Amino acid sequence: MRALIVWSVLILSATGRVPAAEPADAALSLKAELKGKTFFLRESYNTSPKVYCYSSVNRTCYEHRKSRLFPLNRPEQVVITDVGATPQGADNSLTVSFQHRYLGSGSIRVYNLGSSGPEILENFRRAFELAFSEGPDDGFAPFVGNVQSKLLHYIGCNHLPGKDDQEVFADVEEAERQGYHRCNICFMSTSRMPNYNLEMILGQKVAAEARYFYPLSDNKALNQKLGRVGSVVLAGWPTPLRGYKYAFQVLESDQLRAIACPGGTVFVATGMLEALETDSELEALLAREIAHIERRHGWREYKKGKTAAFWKSVAKFAVGTTVGPIAREVPAGLFSNILSSFSSMAAQIVLAGYSREYEQEADFYAVSYLMERDQRQAMYSLLQKLQYYSGVQGVVSERIKVFARYPNIDQRLSAVRSVALRKFPADLVFSGYDASGEVMAQIQFDSQCLASDGYKLFARISTTSALGKEQKIKRIGIVSGGREYRLENRENVVIFPNDEVGCAFEARVPALIDSIDRVVLKLGEVSAWKRQ
Repeated sequence: MRALIVWSVLILSATGRVPAAEPADAALSLKAELKGKTFFLRESYNTSPKVYCYSSVNRTCYEHRKSRLFPLNRPEQVVITDVGATPQGADNSLTVSFQHRYLGSGSIRVYNLGSSGPEILENFRRAFELAFSEGPDDGFAPFVGNVQSKLLHYIGCNHLPGKDDQEVFADVEEAERQGYHRCNICFMSTSRMPNYNLEMILGQKVAAEARYFYPLSDNKALNQKLGRVGSVVLAGWPTPLRGYKYAFQVLESDQLRAIACPGGTVFVATGMLEALETDSELEALLAREIAHIERRHGWREYKKGKTAAFWKSVAKFAVGTTVGPIAREVPAGLFSNILSSFSSMAAQIVLAGYSREYEQEADFYAVSYLMERDQRQAMYSLLQKLQYYSGVQGVVSERIKVFARYPNIDQRLSAVRSVALRKFPADLVFSGYDASGEVMAQIQFDSQCLASDGYKLFARISTTSALGKEQKIKRIGIVSGGREYRLENRENVVIFPNDEVGCAFEARVPALIDSIDRVVLKLGEVSAWKRQ
């Protein structure tokens, strides 16, 4: 990798000055060089705070301390505020502190630096170049492919191939075009959504419950078809995806069943697949199940049944990414309560499905997706088959009523038939400015629908680093033709700096609106919203 930053270390050598002899002296030298200088903190190419840097002598590491400056999805300009040595007796390490205009302070600790002056400075330089750059686009290549295995790795991981087997890439897409596939360790990610990790465990419970009742199918052709059509739906989803890792699997059952597990797994029974006659009908089905996941219906159902006291007790403890860390960090009694309630909710989702409200919301999202492709009729066809199947179930056996996956099918079919949907123009975008005139956020209005149970407005909201910290989006006001409407976001979506989320706002509005002239949305320090 070519050198990206000019260092005083090189100047010191050229002028004959003696390099620092130990970490404390190195810290003083680097502090004099770096303090007050502006750099770009690189975007976080994966979600591990620990980064490995290799030299000819040893393996240096650095680690991000917890702050709003990690992870980042784009480079951010920061000012170096300090370089300090670790207190006496600890490993040889240096800490670089920095400040961002909106996101506050952050730091990285660089360790395993060695003992001699030249070694410390050289290893620090390598680590610094992986963390910072002089500009937002400096030709940095953050990915390394293994030419033998065709696995693509992050350059800061600890399992890179030997140099003779390396091929570097500036972006993942180019590597994938050349036949590489992502290392599932390097590209493992977690979401910043509230309670994301608990939602993942709930999803695992739902998936386990589904597999308890129905075995997985080994029909390769059906599984491939399900995955192919699922990828098509995800690629055309009408709002920004939350980042779940989706998997589509076939279950062996003659029932017309589909199960959406929180976190991204979608099961479809063989009986359902045999009943669908076109790919459009399968797209309609999968769009409904994806809507359940993207709208976090399973998690929201679970939250409804829990008291405020329960959530306060959960909030006191850190939540890890797997069952193990959670079990270690949450007291045994509370953790047992969580798992027990998850099991109950998982059984409810598998046996009885989601509430009428959530089923209908999923229907509307699916129709919105299908309208983009002029395939709205596929949703009617799907629901008609489910309507007929529900009637057959009731005649054949009272026992099967336990598995009634599609409650209130008549009302839902009527709602989808009567729903009016309209897309907004692509340029209906409002920017939110702070008092100094800097853009903090943007709202793009996507579509609106009117059904018997009310009006929904679909929008996507994006933010810049100027937002500073996460905010809840609770409601929005819009003015159309001189009339003001106030719409609620029941999900209370949380948005972070440098983030984008999809929101559904609801209200009792008598008709579809023709235009949006003005926006009122409380979001951080936004003082005015203006049409682009």
